[in-house]
Amino acid sequence: MENIVAIQRWLYSGMASGLADVAGGNTYAIVAAITAAILFGAVHALMPGHGNTVLVSYHLGQSAKLREGVANGAILALTHVGLALVLVSPSSVGHSLMVAARRNSRSQVVR
Repeated sequence: MENIVAIQRWLYSGMASGLADVAGGNTYAIVAAITAAILFGAVHALMPGHGNTVLVSYHLGQSAKLREGVANGAILALTHVGLALVLVSPSSVGHSLMVAARRNSRSQVVR
């Protein structure tokens, strides 16, 4: 488990250090960031609590086809990402509104 956490930290720090290049539109940095994000997600999926063990155990006990396994994996991934978006989006919007309100109040004080 410690190795997985160490890999996640390494990927996260690499992605964080390259964000300025991504924001600047550097094509190489964008491709590298997307690749790192995919790797980060794959390593993240190995962490406990993501249902992968249950899903794999289920498919090992069934005579399911490969197509069904891929479909179930896709459903698991989409619901996981969807739930993350539902949980993170409101806080992101709230943070953006708070920052905008601070900027607005500072610009009124300067005038």
